[in-house]
Order: sequence, then structure tokens, then C-alpha cells
Amino acid sequence: MSRSALVAAVLALTGGAALAQSLEPSNLPLQPPPADSTVGEVIIEAPKIIERSRLGVVTQEATMSVRVPYGDLDLKTPQGSAELDRRVRVAANYVCDQLERRYPEGSPERFWCTKNAIAGTRPQVIKARNRL
Repeated sequence: MSRSALVAAVLALTGGAALAQSLEPSNLPLQPPPADSTVGEVIIEAPKIIERSRLGVVTQEATMSVRVPYGDLDLKTPQGSAELDRRVRVAANYVCDQLERRYPEGSPERFWCTKNAIAGTRPQVIKARNRL
């Protein structure tokens, strides 16, 4: 396995643990959802291109992902839906901040990374809202 692939794999595997330790407790549920609730999660994934060849081909990329739980929310209410959106934003910001710190010269820059990560979750969020 190449060094860049190993680094990307380590980042992908440690991203969720780092999120759980770094965010304030108010950002994520502190207790497991009740037994009668629907358990679910949205997965935030953000890639960062670290290196390109002279021809523009991506030669090194790191990806970080985290899981955002929503099983404790009532997505039928505006408050529950807004809370899921907030959790997605917090997680996307966190992931992109971490990638930006580790790879400041990579692309996309933090703003676009966050925007793309949030946009990438839209199908999952819509599915979660329609399921309930």
C-alpha cells in the first residue's frame, strides 16, 4: 500500500473518533435514542486533493468522514429538521477544518470543502425526512 493511500485510510478511520472528542456535548446527543425511536445517521464525507501531476491528474487524496446521528430527532417537526441541518453543518465544518489544518496547500479550500460536504449529504437528509 502506498504511503498516500495509508494516510488516507488512517484519516478515514480516525475521523469519527476525532469528531466525537472535539465537538462540544451540546452539538451531539448525549444519550442513546429511546428504544421505540427510528435510529439513523447521515454520513459526512469530505475529500481533499493533496497533490496533482503536471497534467492535472490527482495523485494524492485524503478523505475524512464522520457519522451524524439523528435517531433522537423528530424529523416531522421544523425543530427536528433544523437540528439535523445544524448537526450536518457542524460535522462538515469540523471535517473540513481538520483537512485544512493537515493539508493547507490542498484543494478545495475550506469554504468549498464544507459547501460540497453539506451538499453531498442532501440525498441522505431528504431520504431521512421522507422515511418518517
